[in-house]
Amino acid sequence: MNMRIAWRGALAAVLLACAPQGAQAGSDPTGQWLVEDASAVVQIDHCGAALCGKILWSHKPVDAKGQPLCGRAVLGNALPGNAGSWDEGWVYSPKTGSQYPVTLSLAGDGSLHLHITAGLVGRDQTWTRPKDAITPCSP
Repeated sequence: MNMRIAWRGALAAVLLACAPQGAQAGSDPTGQWLVEDASAVVQIDHCGAALCGKILWSHKPVDAKGQPLCGRAVLGNALPGNAGSWDEGWVYSPKTGSQYPVTLSLAGDGSLHLHITAGLVGRDQTWTRPKDAITPCSP
């Protein structure tokens, strides 16, 4: 009996050691994301049960209304939905200075897909992880 328990423990340890490192990272949207047009990098974090994000770096210093972009909240209230997706959130567009409903989902290639709704029109964006280290802007 003790030998059977020892074998099960050893098997569990081997399986855990052989599990792909970063399997968890593929299902976690937190971290830095380069927006589709490469004009900004957004830092996404957990804010309670929801996701939120703020501008970590931006090519432009101000939005369409002349407000500073550095550190600005651009994603919020995105709640977990089905596996690998978040719903009921909002995203801020610096080009229009407005917030829009958004859903997010992680793709198999590691990118983050956003579906943004503006009235009756929907638009999709794909964000990717930055390849290089980002120097944060100063608010």
